[in-house]
Amino acid sequence: MRKVAVVIGVMVLSLWGSRNVKSPYDLQRINKVEDGAITTGSGQILITPCDTIEPHIPDIRALLGCPGKNIAVKGDTVVAITGPYSGDPDNIFGGVYAYYSFDKGQTWQSFALSTSLNRRIYPGVIWPDAAGRTWSGSPSPLFFWHEAYRVGGVYQPSRMYIAWDIAWPSGIFWVVELPNSYDLNVWLPSADAKGDTIIVTGVNVSTSFQSFYWLSYDGGQTWQVSGQPINTATDVDNAIPRIGNTPGYMAAIMEVYNEAQYPWGAYVPYFGESTDGGMTWTWYSLWDLAHGGNAPYDSCAGGWWYVYDFVLDSDDRPLIVWKYGKGTYEYGDVWFYKPTQGSPGNWSGWTYQLIAGDGQGGNYATQPYISIDPISNAIFLVWNGYFIVGTDTFNHLWIQASMDRGNTWYLDTLWPGYDSFQEEAAELPVYSPSYGGSVDLHLSFCNRSTAAGDPALHSLYPAYISVKEKAKISLNGSSFSVKNKGRDLVINFSLPEKEKVELSIYNSAGRKISTIYKGDAISEKITYKANKLTPGIYFIRLNSSTKTFTSKILLP
Repeated sequence: MRKVAVVIGVMVLSLWGSRNVKSPYDLQRINKVEDGAITTGSGQILITPCDTIEPHIPDIRALLGCPGKNIAVKGDTVVAITGPYSGDPDNIFGGVYAYYSFDKGQTWQSFALSTSLNRRIYPGVIWPDAAGRTWSGSPSPLFFWHEAYRVGGVYQPSRMYIAWDIAWPSGIFWVVELPNSYDLNVWLPSADAKGDTIIVTGVNVSTSFQSFYWLSYDGGQTWQVSGQPINTATDVDNAIPRIGNTPGYMAAIMEVYNEAQYPWGAYVPYFGESTDGGMTWTWYSLWDLAHGGNAPYDSCAGGWWYVYDFVLDSDDRPLIVWKYGKGTYEYGDVWFYKPTQGSPGNWSGWTYQLIAGDGQGGNYATQPYISIDPISNAIFLVWNGYFIVGTDTFNHLWIQASMDRGNTWYLDTLWPGYDSFQEEAAELPVYSPSYGGSVDLHLSFCNRSTAAGDPALHSLYPAYISVKEKAKISLNGSSFSVKNKGRDLVINFSLPEKEKVELSIYNSAGRKISTIYKGDAISEKITYKANKLTPGIYFIRLNSSTKTFTSKILLP
């Protein structure tokens, strides 16, 4: 079934000229700007709140449930997808709308993709053209969602759709209902597109709990695979697919419930590959690849589809983030996986890092999302956690960045900081291309503090934040390192010239433990005795007159 949704509105056109791309970045700490104040350290405003997307998102799950993301960026243009509040407490979404902004989120225009009432939609968008990958719908983004209608408290079978603007950016859409999606009752769509190829996934939520996929080689005109299981396992959460640069290569990640191998009933992270354009798939347990078949600990409840995400770099190397937890807790640890050797279809040397938490599934972090700048391969990670400062126990966000595929992480910062917001369901765009030596980071999230109406639904505003950051990887003669020596931390730093510095240690909740060193210095080697600290993740931060460096250390 194919239909055209025609929406006429006043449009603002934006043209992209050529820009000189500089690499590497200058990495710098991002600080919250409160009421137009100047950030500390740099003397520049680095974070600027933008206008809220209208209408308000009526349910946190419009963001939280997306295996894809509801925001995508190219240059100054930002696109998003969500649903307006219907006024019906049972079917809270009054349709699905695409949003366009040509000024980095300052002003928005909206277009209806659907006007059907629904209880859940879990919308997403990807923009292949933003990463320099043309596809048959180029230069339009590809939007996707499902429509779950409820009658008398009972969900009816769901239909799944994709759509793109055939006259970009005029708001004239092809809307395609995926064949058999109603019969399979699939939710939680995720998708990717390149050239004439489109892959879409969704998970059955009523009987088999399998992840199904749709595959088109002619831009959605016909479907070579129409609602077949992407993995033969049952009791799975939805697969997130990515199309690689290598001809015929696709990859995906998903969770699989495995009680046979793990008697407590773990949700196991799986990585899948296809080398024949998505027709056949081979799946591997990430625990087998990176942990020798052993679970990190004895629960590892993934926590549904919104706790894993991944990207492919320019070499089609998968870069994966995952949250595991103990029992049924929403919060846990965030882990990072990648292969260090091999090639598409034959990756090996898998490694893992503990990004957030105590390594035992404690109640620390959740909802990790990862994005990549396709020009420089810089990756950006956002996750949600409890950061306690004084009486503030709200949920806040943490941002990290890496220029070397996760070997080294920079830009450790709370975002947007300790304020009246409870940030929830944060999503960075899949692509945020750099230009002029900088990257515009865009983030969508819900403000849980403003819940109204039925609190069980978390009727929320979608806060929208744009960040301009110039990050410093090339340290210009500076160096900073932290190493374990038993229970002692050996800290070395060197600066080009003498500056006022302050060296501090923070715990994983963002709370300052102590000041290790303060004074004028050009280089120092300092040993900090940490024998009174409990084991876990700590952050060592060096603030100088002109620079800020942060290093993460796992204290045994």
